[in-house]
Amino acid sequence: MNEEFVINTSIWKTILALAGCLLFVLAGVFLIFEVKGLIPTVAGIISIGFFGFGFFVLLFRGLLDRRPLIVINEKGIDDRRLDVGRIDWEDIKFVKLNSDNKQVSIYFPA
Repeated sequence: MNEEFVINTSIWKTILALAGCLLFVLAGVFLIFEVKGLIPTVAGIISIGFFGFGFFVLLFRGLLDRRPLIVINEKGIDDRRLDVGRIDWEDIKFVKLNSDNKQVSIYFPA
């Protein structure tokens, strides 16, 4: 088996999520400067902080870092999201593949 199954980050989903983050940052700015009161100001600060941080994480991990997220080959499974390195096939006892509404999930029961 010399085939590789590679899953990359979707650029369009990342761009859509970046646009959503920007909208929530703008909503936070609106709450701070246009709506009077303590609660809207605190909500605006939290919104800017949370979604502003999310924007930069998405920008780096989704657009700038183009390495594959998951690589399955004859050596094993390398999932960068787990940050554990490659999982060799000798270490895997059982794998279950589940497909539901175009969403594929891989389970490694203990």
